[in-house]
Amino acid sequence: MAKMLKKRAKWWQGIVILCRFILLQITKNIEILLNNKQN
Repeated sequence: MAKMLKKRAKWWQGIVILCRFILLQITKNIEILLNNKQN
């Protein structure tokens, strides 16, 4: 049981990191788009 929970915790950590990375990429792209519109 404990092993399963540990595996799941690692899995969730990976998902959280992935989501953060995707959000960062999206915000960067939005900033680039806004900058292009201003020019």
